[in-house]
This record gives sequence, C-alpha cells and structure tokens, in this order.
Amino acid sequence: MQPTIFEQLELWLRGCARRRFWLALALLALLTFLYCGVGTVPREFYRALAQDPFKQRTDIHQENYFQESPLLPTLGFVTGWHAPTSFGLLCFAFIAAGFVYLVRASRRRYGPLWSLLLLALLLANPVTVVLLSWIGMPDAITFLVLALMLYVRQGWLIFLLAGLGAYNHPTATFAVPSVLLLRWLARESGLTFRHVATGLAGVVAGWLAVRVFLNINNIEVVSRAEYIGDRNLLFWIKYNLAHLPVAIFSLQNIVWFALAASFLVLLRLDRRYAWTLLGLLVAFYGITFFCLDTTRVFALLAWAPAWHCVVHALQRAEQEDVRLRLQLERVLLIVAVIGSLAPTYYMWLGQVFHREQNAWDVWTWVRSLL
Repeated sequence: MQPTIFEQLELWLRGCARRRFWLALALLALLTFLYCGVGTVPREFYRALAQDPFKQRTDIHQENYFQESPLLPTLGFVTGWHAPTSFGLLCFAFIAAGFVYLVRASRRRYGPLWSLLLLALLLANPVTVVLLSWIGMPDAITFLVLALMLYVRQGWLIFLLAGLGAYNHPTATFAVPSVLLLRWLARESGLTFRHVATGLAGVVAGWLAVRVFLNINNIEVVSRAEYIGDRNLLFWIKYNLAHLPVAIFSLQNIVWFALAASFLVLLRLDRRYAWTLLGLLVAFYGITFFCLDTTRVFALLAWAPAWHCVVHALQRAEQEDVRLRLQLERVLLIVAVIGSLAPTYYMWLGQVFHREQNAWDVWTWVRSLL
C-alpha cells in the first residue's frame, strides 16, 4: 500500500531527527528567533536595581516588591554588568545555558527523535517568547534552575539549586518542588522522597536568605502578598474574565494539545501521576489568577512539569504498549510541526502580545542584509 502524505512526512521527520539532528534543531531555533525577536523587559527594574541592590530602591518604583528577588541584581552589581547591553547579555547567557543543557541531557537520555520533539515543544511554549521578549527579568535564572532540576540527582545539588532558585524569584518556590514531586511519582531511578524533601528545604532556605538579605540592608519591601491584597477580589475576577478563553490558551498555547495527549496516556498507565499533574496545573492557575503578567507566571511554573509529563508518557507507553507509544509520537510530531509554524502570544495587563513591541526584529534585520 502506498504510504499516505502524513506517513511520508512522519518518516521524513524521523529521518531528520536521526541523520540531521543539529540542522533540524538549528532551523527550529532560527524560526523561533525570526518570529519572537529579542527584546528587553518594558520596565527595567532589575537592571536599575543592579546599580545598587543593597539599599531600599523606592526611587525605581514605590511598590518595590522586585527587591524580594535579589540574586540577579546582585550578580549584575558584582560583575559590573548593569549597562543595558551587558545586563541583557548576562540574562541571555542564563537562557542559552538552560537550552544547551536540555539539548545535551535529552539527546543523551532519549535519543534524537524524542529530544527533537521535546525541544520543538519547548520552543513553541509561550515560556520561550516570554524569555526572549522580556530579557532583563530573573526568569532567565529561574529557567536555568528548572532545566537543571529536571535531571540532577545529587541531594546537595538539589538543595543548592532550590535555594538559589527561591533566592532569585518566588516562582521557584512552587516550581522546584513540583518538578521533584513528579520525578518521584514517576519512580525515577535513584530518586526518593528524600530528594523532594531536600528540594523543599532548599526553597525554605532560599526564602530565609532573602529575609536575611533584606534585614541586613534595612530594606522594607511591599511583598507580593501585599501587592495582591491592595487590589480587591472583584478587580482580579474582572481582570481574569475579561479575555478568559484567549488567556487560558496563552498559558501553554499549542503545547496544550501535547499535554492533553500525554495526560490521556498517563490516565491509562499511571493515574496517580496524571491526577497529580492536573492538580499542579490547577494550583499554578490559582497562583496566576492573582498576577497581572498572566502568561509569563503560568508558563514559568508549568513548562518543566509539562516537559516531564511528555517524557514520562512516552517512557510508560514504551514499557507497556509500543503501539500506544507510536500513536503518541505521531500526535507529538503533529503538534511540534504546527507549533513551529503557529504564532505564539502572551497576555500581559489584559492585552495580547506576540512579542515585546520594542523587540529587535530579527526578520527585519535579515531582510535589511539582503
């Protein structure tokens, strides 16, 4: 029987993954840069803070909640990299390190096909457009910490990374234990519940270190809890319901379909993991509900659990039902192809952005060269 167009495409993609992995990855990265561009965060609180992070900086913003994230500004101050270009390069280096680590780790563990699928889904995830559009945020370090947390097993390293993550930004306080919990539920070799407890201890230590830093430097901050409480519940309800379907889809964009397919597989093969993942996603939305940068917060919280979910679904299907694994691979291939071509956007302040408006437009720059 003559293979269908889809089967021919599938065979071609599998061949690309095996024989032209690096070329395919480079093309995916190029497409991402052409679409997203590269831009700095609209309000550069953290770069301004890096000029002197050891005193109260209400001169930057009266609600100085950003001083609860001292790691990135301190690094900028210590290195002297707090000019617009150097600070941007510092942040971009953390983002690049995260992606490079994931490329090496996934290809070594899963082979070229699964690695390319995972990386294509990550590039289609709104976390990528947020990272590239809002360079200058602590998100760069959070991304690297979570990338490492997907694979490290040494207890001391988990504690250190969890502590640095929490010291860098509160997002890691929720995301790091979630990743470790999913790894434990997946019965990953060499990982026990002690590692989950170690991660929790690490984020507590990081949170305490922030309190010590603020106390030593006599810095009074408007905490994020106070920031949320300054706006009544009706404000948050109206804000979230204004563009609810668009906002919900923006949280993972096309990756929702990969997550749904993986969830259905795990619902059959590992119910405890599947329901825990769903509970985490609901909890992440509960946190996001009280944030103005809707897509950014959810994407940072959920991208690593989403990565692990897809991996676990593929591995369990490989062990239990090879035909199911092939079907899942086909779905993921379709989602990855569509995701590499479909527009990605994010919600911020109740508006839709496909990238920061002041971003460096790579496509315009390439056309100018031609």
